[in-house]
Amino acid sequence: MNQLTCPITTCRAKNDIGAEVCIQCSTPLSTYRRLSLYPAQLFNKGLEAARQGQAKRARDLFAAVVYWCPNDKEARNALAMTCYELKDFMEARLHWQVVLAQTSHDALALQGMKALEIAIKNQGSQASIAIKRRAVKKLLRTHKSSK
Repeated sequence: MNQLTCPITTCRAKNDIGAEVCIQCSTPLSTYRRLSLYPAQLFNKGLEAARQGQAKRARDLFAAVVYWCPNDKEARNALAMTCYELKDFMEARLHWQVVLAQTSHDALALQGMKALEIAIKNQGSQASIAIKRRAVKKLLRTHKSSK
């Protein structure tokens, strides 16, 4: 049986999921019910955007879920993965660290952190190669102009 707990901290009565008002304190529940379902709707929209290759939109939707529900590990993992996909490695690391602080054995966050280490090392190697290439090109241009 689905129940909705009254959001009033001094009440917290269990109500039927379809109740319009709290059975104990008469607090309106319909708006609270819609608001409580909103993070799940945003998360599903984020998944849909990710599947369609819209990583920036997915990131923004997952970030909204994390804002509303900061302890939602699934949303935070999804946010970290989209940050990783967008090569925002520092942001991805931050979110995976938060997940691991909550649950040190979270498999997805652990895998993400390992992938992140590899990506950062590769990014450093690629940057080093690019700097060397630019230096060689500069030397070649200087050498050609001196002839």
